[in-house]
Amino acid sequence: MLALAGRERGDAGRPSLAKQAAPPAGPANSMPAALMQRFSTLRRAQRADDVLPAAAGERLKRDAYSGENPALARHAQTTSRGRQYFLVPGNGVLCLYDQNPDGGSATQGCVSTPEAAGGHLVGVDLCGPNMTSNELGVYGVVPDGVVDVSVKRSNGSVVRVPVRGNVYAATLRASARALPTSVSWSAADGRHLRPVPLPPGGAPGC
Repeated sequence: MLALAGRERGDAGRPSLAKQAAPPAGPANSMPAALMQRFSTLRRAQRADDVLPAAAGERLKRDAYSGENPALARHAQTTSRGRQYFLVPGNGVLCLYDQNPDGGSATQGCVSTPEAAGGHLVGVDLCGPNMTSNELGVYGVVPDGVVDVSVKRSNGSVVRVPVRGNVYAATLRASARALPTSVSWSAADGRHLRPVPLPPGGAPGC
C-alpha cells in the first residue's frame, strides 16, 4: 500500500487520486527547460542505466496521463535493497517511477513543475517489496542544492537521509509511536518542511 502527496498512479490495489485538468495531448518530446533548470539529473546526458526495462516503458506509456515519456527518463538512484528510482518528465509534470528487484514497477507520483521544484513530491510505501511488516519507506524528490533531508518521527527522533540524483529514499523501522511525520531540508532560500502523507490510521502492519 502506498500514500503520496501528489497525483498518484500505481499498481492495482493502490489508491489513485482524482484526475485534474485535461493534459496536453501526446508525450513530451524533449526535456522541459523548466525542469532542467532545477534538477541536475535531468540536465545530464542519457546513460545506459537510464533506459527503463521494455515492459516498464510500455506500461508507463500506456498509463501516461500528462505526457510522461519513458524515452526521457533519468535514473536517479538504486537503494541498498535494489530498488531503482527514475525521474520521468511529462507535459508540465515530473514523475517518480520505481523498478523493484522482483520486476514490479509503478509510477509513484506526478506533480506539476512548480510543485516538484518545491519538494512537494513526498511518498510513503507500506508493505513494499523486500520490506517487513514493521518497516515503511519514505521517498521524495528535491531540487538541486539539497544534500540530505531530515525525516522526523512522532517520537521526536530524526533520521537523516542522503539525496542522490535529486531523490531521497529510506526504509525505516516504524511503530505506532515512531511514525514519520515530516521531511525537512535546508536550501539557499531557507528551511523547507513537508508533511509525510500517512494513510488513515497510520500504523504499519501488512
